[in-house]
Amino acid sequence: MFNKQHIQRLKERIETIERRLHELQKSADYKGAETPIQVILEIEDRQEDLALIKAELKKCIDRTFQARVLVVDDNEAHNERYYRILRSSGFVVSQAYRVEEAKRKLEEQLFEVVLLDMELPADNQHSGYMGGFELLDEIIHLYPTTMVIVLTVHPNIAGDAISRGACNFLNKGPDIDYLLADTLKTAGWESRIRQARRRLAEERDNPETGASGEMVTMSPALKSACLQANTWASITDVAVVIFGATGVGKKMLARHIHNQSSMYDGPLVDISCKNLKGSFDQLWGTREKPGYCTLASGGTLVITDLQDIPLSSQEQAKLLTLLRRQTFTPVDSQKPITSECRVLFTLTGSLKDLLEQRQLITRLSEQLHVAPIYVPTLLERNDPNELMAIAGSLMRRYTTATMIAEDARAVLTRFPFAEGNIVELKARLLAAAETTIDGIIRARDLPLIP
Repeated sequence: MFNKQHIQRLKERIETIERRLHELQKSADYKGAETPIQVILEIEDRQEDLALIKAELKKCIDRTFQARVLVVDDNEAHNERYYRILRSSGFVVSQAYRVEEAKRKLEEQLFEVVLLDMELPADNQHSGYMGGFELLDEIIHLYPTTMVIVLTVHPNIAGDAISRGACNFLNKGPDIDYLLADTLKTAGWESRIRQARRRLAEERDNPETGASGEMVTMSPALKSACLQANTWASITDVAVVIFGATGVGKKMLARHIHNQSSMYDGPLVDISCKNLKGSFDQLWGTREKPGYCTLASGGTLVITDLQDIPLSSQEQAKLLTLLRRQTFTPVDSQKPITSECRVLFTLTGSLKDLLEQRQLITRLSEQLHVAPIYVPTLLERNDPNELMAIAGSLMRRYTTATMIAEDARAVLTRFPFAEGNIVELKARLLAAAETTIDGIIRARDLPLIP
C-alpha cells in the first residue's frame, strides 16, 4: 500500500509545484527585465525540484508495476535464464515448456506478456517446428489484452509473427539479456492500457451503469451506499465488506470502489469462497504458481461469497495477517511477501448473521466490522426511474428488443423484486424478449407478473 500512497503524494507535490511555477512565470513575463532576482532563483529551484520529483515518481511507478509474464521455451537452459532475468527485474514470472502446458496456464490466469519461442514443437509432431505460430494465433484470438513478444533467430519468422499480431520480437543473440526487461516492461504497460480500455467498454455495457460507466444512482438508498463506497475508495488499506441480498449489484459496487481508488489502473481480480475448498491457499499461491494476491498486485482483490468463508481458525488468521499487515506467505515458503493489492469482500446476507452464525475468530470479526456497506434491494430503493434505467440497459445488452412499452413499464414498477432483484429482472426481460415479434416488450410478454 505504501507505494500507491507515496505515488499519490508525489503526484500532488508535482501539481503544487507546477501551479507555483505557473504563477512565478506569469509574474516574470509581466515584469520582464525588472523581474526580481528572488523570483528568478525561485523559478530555477522549483524547476529543479520538479525534475527530481518526476524522476522519483517514474522509479516508484516502475517498482509498483509488476507485469505477469509467461515464458514459453522448450529449451530448459534458455527458459531458466529468461526466468531469472525477469524475476530480478520485478516481473511475476511463470514458465511453460510445451504448447499444451502454455495453453493450460493461459486458461488459469491472465498474463500481460507472453515471451514465446517461435521454434517450439507443435502439438502435432507431423507439422514440424510450428508450435510458436499455433500458440501465437490462439493468444491473439482468445486473449486480446495479452502482448506477445517472440524469440527467434530468423528475421522472416519475426516478420511473419508480427504480421499475425505479435507486438515485438527479440533476437536470440548475446544482447537479449540487456534488452529483455525494458522490452517486456513496455509491452506490460501496453497490456494494462488495453485492459483499462476493455474495462471501460464493459462498464458502459453493465446493466447498473449509465453511458459514462458510473453506477445508476437515482434512489436515495443506493446513493447512500455509493457515498460510503466513495469514502472508503481512497483508503486502500481498509477491507470493505459489501453485503446484501442476491443480485443487488454487490460486485458492481466493488468495481465502482476499484475505479474510484488509486488502484484504478491495476487489475481487478475476484475469487469466490465457494471455490477455496476449505483453505486460502489459492490466495497465497506458491513460488512457481502465483496466487490471487499476486495476480491482483497493483490493483484490487475481491473475495466474494464471504458467507462461505473457511472456518479453520488457522486459515482465518492468515487472512487477518493479509488485512492488517498487508503481507502473505506462499504455501511452499516461509518468507512473507508484501501485498500490493487492496482487498474487498462481498457477502450475500447480513453481516450481523455472518458474525453471529459463523465461527469467526474475534480479531477477524473486528476487522470485517470496520467498513461495511449495505446494498439495498430494488424494493428498498423504491425508485421507478432507476428501475427502468437498469431494465433498459439489460434489454440493450442481453436481448434484441428495442423498447419497453408503457404498459410493461407500469407492470415492472409495480412488481416487488424482493427476492431475485436485478438477476430476476434480467430473467423476466429475457423471457419477454423471446415472445415479442416487433421488438417491443409489452405487459402481456412479461411472464408470471400479475
